[in-house]
Amino acid sequence: MMQQVPETGKGTMPHPSLGFVGSLALILLETAALTNGRVISEEQYNAHTVAQLPPVLQNPRAFLEDFEARYTASSSMEPTLAVGDMFIVDKHTYRSVSPQRADIVIYLLPPQLSASPDNSNAAVHRIVGLPGEVVEVRDGQVLVNEEPLDEPYLARSASIDYQYGPEIIPQDAYFVLGDNRNNAFDSHIWGMLPGELILGQAIGIYCPVERQNALDSDVEGDLNRETFEQIVDFFHTNPTLCPIQDF
Repeated sequence: MMQQVPETGKGTMPHPSLGFVGSLALILLETAALTNGRVISEEQYNAHTVAQLPPVLQNPRAFLEDFEARYTASSSMEPTLAVGDMFIVDKHTYRSVSPQRADIVIYLLPPQLSASPDNSNAAVHRIVGLPGEVVEVRDGQVLVNEEPLDEPYLARSASIDYQYGPEIIPQDAYFVLGDNRNNAFDSHIWGMLPGELILGQAIGIYCPVERQNALDSDVEGDLNRETFEQIVDFFHTNPTLCPIQDF
């Protein structure tokens, strides 16, 4: 069943070209907070470089090989991701392992939904169905292979007001839904997500400081854990660098 929703569901903003980056704030703002062609002024750049870089950012291009920063531009993942939350994306893990259920993934919109060939039209949602499974939404509940799916990350008051399926998920594809189930432009509207369009996994919110939180419960791997902890510590020490509206 198809449902119309009031927002676009494009849950992340564009990731611009790399260029030269010299500070953590500049890297994260370039990849997470710049929109509509805006640029950081020389004065703002100089202010950012005063802050001491954490080790994981001292080689910015190496950082951007394995990670990037995004910010949430829609309410489709509430309450997990609120509008304006800035988060780190792990781009390296899926090079060797497949996405898992409950992973929060950043992905390119399927071609039928976007005229843009690059990753400027990316979205963020949660994987609820894996290749080969049968997925259904019935009576306010997600069913996978006819079994109710336990979803502790949803708001307690959440109740899905649409029906979907049952549908078999093709091989090399995934069924993704927003945590804000009734206000998300996701797989229940446009279908299965090809695995090749997945860019990475959201591992943790670093700004605003009061919402710093690991999205991947384990923040698996030493590289992810160290990277996220250093970035969180940096912004905890420099909270004035967080607000998107300042730039």
